[in-house]
Amino acid sequence: MAPSSHGLLGGIQRANDPEAERYGPNGAEVHAFIQGVPVLTPAQWAEVGAARRLVAAVTKETSGHEAESIRSLLAGVRGGDGKLPEPMAAVGYGLLDSLENRSDDELVAAWQAVSALVRRHQLPAIKFAAHYAPFAYTIPVVNAAALDPTATRYVSAIERLTAQQCGTLGRPWRLDPEASGILAQAVVKSSVRETEEAVALAALAAIPPHLSGDAGWAAVKNAVHGGRVLSCRAELSREQLVALWTPVEKAIALASLIDVPEAKPPRTRARAAVPPPIGGRARERGVEHATAPRARKPAATAKATAEGKAPRPRRTTRTAKAPKAAADSAAEVASTAAPAAAAAPRAPARSGAPAPAAYGPNSAEVAAFVKAIPQLTPIQWLRVLDRRQLVASVTREGTAEPAGVVRSILAAIDGTKGLDTEVRCKAFAAVERAGFAVETRSNLTWDQVAQTYGPFASLIPLDSVDAGSFAPRLAGLSAADWAQVAASGPEVNVEAIADLVSAGESLSGFLAGRSDDEAVATWHAVSALVRRHQLSPIKFAVSYAPFASAIPVINPKSLTAGVQRFVSAIGRLSANQCALLAQPYQVADDASNALSRAVADGSARAAEEAAAMAAVVTVPMRMTGNTGWAAVRTAALGGRVVASRARLTPQEMEALWQPIERAIPLASVEADAKARR
Repeated sequence: MAPSSHGLLGGIQRANDPEAERYGPNGAEVHAFIQGVPVLTPAQWAEVGAARRLVAAVTKETSGHEAESIRSLLAGVRGGDGKLPEPMAAVGYGLLDSLENRSDDELVAAWQAVSALVRRHQLPAIKFAAHYAPFAYTIPVVNAAALDPTATRYVSAIERLTAQQCGTLGRPWRLDPEASGILAQAVVKSSVRETEEAVALAALAAIPPHLSGDAGWAAVKNAVHGGRVLSCRAELSREQLVALWTPVEKAIALASLIDVPEAKPPRTRARAAVPPPIGGRARERGVEHATAPRARKPAATAKATAEGKAPRPRRTTRTAKAPKAAADSAAEVASTAAPAAAAAPRAPARSGAPAPAAYGPNSAEVAAFVKAIPQLTPIQWLRVLDRRQLVASVTREGTAEPAGVVRSILAAIDGTKGLDTEVRCKAFAAVERAGFAVETRSNLTWDQVAQTYGPFASLIPLDSVDAGSFAPRLAGLSAADWAQVAASGPEVNVEAIADLVSAGESLSGFLAGRSDDEAVATWHAVSALVRRHQLSPIKFAVSYAPFASAIPVINPKSLTAGVQRFVSAIGRLSANQCALLAQPYQVADDASNALSRAVADGSARAAEEAAAMAAVVTVPMRMTGNTGWAAVRTAALGGRVVASRARLTPQEMEALWQPIERAIPLASVEADAKARR
């Protein structure tokens, strides 16, 4: 699993604090978690909540009244009643202040994660991953460097799974008793724990966005089975390995992980060793260079012969005749230059192949956004800011990434121009963490702020900066200073951050002259575009909605007539209809599984994005807060359902549409539009 830009894995590896011994056998990891929770930013807490909801979609675990029980236990720890045994009592005492003001969902997620850490080696790998997955990328505990190359390739393949591959992994299968016994014996002789945990955490992050319910959980279990098989391959024959890999083969081919060809040395050609001399250099060397004669046309040759004229020879480009000594010297030059030219990389051929994407997989959309931003009119900017306020009234994410943090990130992107990509990405991550520490220092202890701000402590003293002055101070750092920051900063996933750095570099000059609100709205939108297919449709819609009309990214022609009618109905919702959409509901498991199968290929994503974008702008005009957010989520569900109606039975369609029926009748969406002249 790729390390996170906000991870504390380095702290886990270096933890030698005696206090960590109070937390049991895994005390170093638990201690690092307790130290990491207070410094999580609002944006990271939002990621934790979103990840927990995705995991719950496949595990079907609900918190119920668990939050009340946890608060009661923590109150007992504060009062010293001794009801909570060790080491959980010590863990609870360490998290008292950090969890006191958190929401119920955040409290339950943190308590489940730390409880799983305490009992890490007593739980099955998949059970540990299910409890710790919400924090897998904010406070990672899997050391990617400890995995062998084959396991690393497999984890990367899991992280890149498509909806179709997830559907393939979720198909039922059965392992015969003989193969099961062979695998059990191989597991005893091998070390499989680290690989199983890494695969399980990656699967719980990659599969739920495409496949939920029982099918999603089956896909996760099959992915973990693949990790166990790969870890034991040294104890298995080739035939046994292929047989055990059967449930994973159609999604991830075994040959792509094991039979990876080695890089071949570049081929060399003797005749291409020395480039042909041109102009004055040729005359200086006395080298004769003639161009290859072009083939004459048969008709022209025949005509010249018939007229009694000899065909005129092809003219050659000739320099002064070289003496023998000069020719020998040229030969020596050629023989000396041949190895160097052979070792030099061959220039890329001029062909119709497209250049590598500058902004990642969604390069075209990001490039269009970057080009259109400077052309927005003042009226359009006012509409963008108005929509941003509407969206924030239901999502309450207005302070998820404050203006000071965005300005600091843009200053870091500007200051690291010309440096290595890895250095730029590490500096990006360090500035983001330090910026949040400066913004929220009033809610943290001095030690917590100093730990997060560490890479900049020797360059910009902490007591000399505040939220407004941190970005200007960053602008004065030199290239050597940024290299020092990167060297002392956290480990990062370069592939995940490099595209954001490229997009920020294209916009930093323009945003320097815009207001803080405009800069924050633009950064949220371009970040969502860069990571569009890594975010859920509703999460993407929340971040991009302010620009949905100014710079549209959804083509209405790509939506079916039913989806277009549903989106139009969302735009006309009344307060009463929004209240109906906000009412709680529960969908039967069989209908939910049918919908998961219907959308497994990603065909409903555009419809769900369009419905969510319309809802996050329309609903806040009628209601705000938690009820408004519930209505937005129900509307997004409607977009997914109506886009999949051709793949659902009438009974499944009726069951899935029940939460929306009273606000937007299904008959009004399925009705055929009358032809008009």
